[in-house]
Amino acid sequence: MTAKGVGHEAIAIHGQLAGGDNRRPGDCGHHHRRGRRRPAAVAAAVPARRPVHQPDRRTAGRPARAPAHRRLLLLRRHRPRVRPDRHAPGHHPAGPAAHDQPDRYLRQWEYRVRLEANVANLADSQFRVVPGLANSAGISLESTNFPGYYLRHRNHQIWVEANDGSNLFRQDATFMARAGLADAGKLSLESVNFPGQYVRHRDGLLYLEAVPDAAGRASATFTVS
Repeated sequence: MTAKGVGHEAIAIHGQLAGGDNRRPGDCGHHHRRGRRRPAAVAAAVPARRPVHQPDRRTAGRPARAPAHRRLLLLRRHRPRVRPDRHAPGHHPAGPAAHDQPDRYLRQWEYRVRLEANVANLADSQFRVVPGLANSAGISLESTNFPGYYLRHRNHQIWVEANDGSNLFRQDATFMARAGLADAGKLSLESVNFPGQYVRHRDGLLYLEAVPDAAGRASATFTVS
């Protein structure tokens, strides 16, 4: 074997030991040297080329965006906050107040209507005034946090309940808005199916009752702004 042949054979063996034979089946080692990897010593001596960064034309000139989790935090931080006492037109921010206890407001608690001070959940004391369900000359009071639920009397107790579509419910949930019995500048609610009986508070709860005396008339009068 010639020295030239020995040289080729040595290079081929060295290539197999360093990284394996990369030739395809049928390739000849004398004519396809580009298919073989460089020996480890040669590869280490040649510095690797760094990829050239090509700027993306779609984002060129734009400021760098924050990571997704940072953007989410920024959105939460700058999102407009809705105040819990914000109310729609026609809603009193803290509901009707008692004439004789002006720091106490009508509110529903587990659907029973009562009189309380410092109502934390203002929506429990807010009602939407709508035309009377049984008589359009009267009014009905729809709960703002339970749409479709209305203030109604049942067994002479005042509740907030869902409209079941019955004639009895429509009658029980309709009231005539009268000038306040204790103060004409305020409001009293007279039942349409029990004329002469008014919504009034007693012992912290609301009832539908006749109010023959001054104390009763004061308890049946409410301030509505």
